Amino acid sequence: MRALIFSLLITSSFSWKVFAAGKKCKDLDAKVTRAIESQKIMSQRGIKGEIRQEITSLLDRGVEIDPMFFQHMIHRKGFKTTGFKDKGLLVGHAKKHGDEFNFVSDKQYLRNAEKFARSSDDNIISFRSKNDIYRYNPVSNEFQVIERSGKVIGTYYRPDLRKLNAARKRENLPPFKSVTEWFIKNKWERFVLNSDFKK
Repeated sequence: MRALIFSLLITSSFSWKVFAAGKKCKDLDAKVTRAIESQKIMSQRGIKGEIRQEITSLLDRGVEIDPMFFQHMIHRKGFKTTGFKDKGLLVGHAKKHGDEFNFVSDKQYLRNAEKFARSSDDNIISFRSKNDIYRYNPVSNEFQVIERSGKVIGTYYRPDLRKLNAARKRENLPPFKSVTEWFIKNKWERFVLNSDFKK
């Protein structure tokens, strides 16, 4: 009787391992399929250079990126802005973020924010949400939000991965592997959840 129970335990344990391995393979197949689809869309959209390498690196490390992100990505487009909504916002943002760039004045901060808004650098990832345009350049680590009209700057700064992950830790969430992952996962997922966008 003991031998039969022992045999059943071994068989059920083996069956469970086979099931778990099968599930892992299906999950891996789905990830590979999404990564291939993402690469295909990036090729179609003409996304290349350092930004392509950065995104490919994330995909290779197992970061799941919704292929629809690439469909909604704005590539090689700059925006001619009129600055911040008002002087108070400019001064507040310059005070908060100016040191990240070693800017010595509000004017210098504004000039560079507008220059980044106009830039159509190949390395800038952008997408338009319901209310805003999000832009990020992983090479220079510059992040910007522009109101959806493309005219008014909402913010401009250099994201700090340590601070981003400290916030994630407080929320018991896994850390981001890079600021690019934060931009794609955090901003994109928030866009999908808070907009009329349907997959």
